[in-house]
Amino acid sequence: MLRRLHHIGLVVPDIAAARVAYARLGARLIGEAFEVAGRNFLLAYVDLGNVRIELQQPLSADTVSGRFLAKNPQGGGNHTAYEVEDAAAMRDRLVAAGGSVPLRSLSRASPRPSTG
Repeated sequence: MLRRLHHIGLVVPDIAAARVAYARLGARLIGEAFEVAGRNFLLAYVDLGNVRIELQQPLSADTVSGRFLAKNPQGGGNHTAYEVEDAAAMRDRLVAAGGSVPLRSLSRASPRPSTG
């Protein structure tokens, strides 16, 4: 069962500039931007009150987000993430309905920002 929208992922060409822009619009910055080990991108979160925005800046053109940015130089929407009661059961339900879910989507090891 879906619980809620957890975050919206955006690929951006300049994570520092994106953080400044969101802060000027009233978003709360969550921590600092950080490099995700082994994934070759920077990540940062901003909180809009009802949903978080995940900002992702590729550090290499040879990554999924790097290729996305090459096609969309100003950046754009990359993914939505939902909180669910049971990730494996939801995956099975989506696959049974004809969808697909990358295994990394179910990883509990994905980066989590502090709530600070």
